[in-house]
Parts: sequence; C-alpha cells; structure tokens
Amino acid sequence: MRKKYDNQGFKTLKDEKYRKLARFEQILNLGYDLRVRWGPNDVSNLSGEVKRNIVYLYERDCEEALKTLRHEVIDYLVNHAIEPYREVTNRLIKMVNEDAYKRREKVVEALSRLNEMMGACEVRYVDNLYLKFISSK
Repeated sequence: MRKKYDNQGFKTLKDEKYRKLARFEQILNLGYDLRVRWGPNDVSNLSGEVKRNIVYLYERDCEEALKTLRHEVIDYLVNHAIEPYREVTNRLIKMVNEDAYKRREKVVEALSRLNEMMGACEVRYVDNLYLKFISSK
C-alpha cells in the first residue's frame, strides 16, 4: 500500500496502518479543530508537539506515538482551558508594571529636584532598594 503524505511530508491518518490514530482523532472531536500528523523522526529530541492546531508525532512505534498523542492532547486541552487565566494574569502584570513605572518616575523626579535643592549631593542606589545620599563636600 502506498503511503499518503501531506504537503509537509508527514504521513496522514488516511493510511490503513494508522487507523488507531485516526480513531483517536475522531474521539478528539470536542469542538477543537485539532489534526494529527505522524512523521517518525529519530533525530528529534521531541516525541511530539502541538503547533497551532496540529499535533505532530515523531515516535516511530505506533503504541509510543499513541502515548505521545494522548499526552500532547491533554496538554493542549489543559492549556486551552487555562488560557483565560493566563490572559487576565498577563494583563494584570502589565497594569502593575505600568503603575510601578509611573511611581518610580515620580520618585526619580522628586529626588532629582531634591538633589538640585541640596546642591552638590549625589544619590546612589544600594542593593537596588535603598537610596544613599552622599555629600560631595
């Protein structure tokens, strides 16, 4: 039987030999547009990976490929489920960083004005947390 390949050289799941993977892909139909491509690769350090909506399997052995498929699909589903939390967390971190930057800038401006008022005085950071005023007199 002639093997069928997609445009990237990976075996598609239409091959009779890969019926188990095709069945798993059908079971996967959970509203996610996931596809599976099996392209054994002895050189890769990875057993499999998900890129966009395609699960790439690199294991040569069919049973190992199935284990990898299960792992990658579970990983994909968990990541998909927690994505809203990741988005909210990243937005919150961005807001806190922006607020911290504004506060830091206010402190720097205030210290700069204070430095000008005090004359020849130098401000140094110590341990990135404390400020030390050193008189140049």
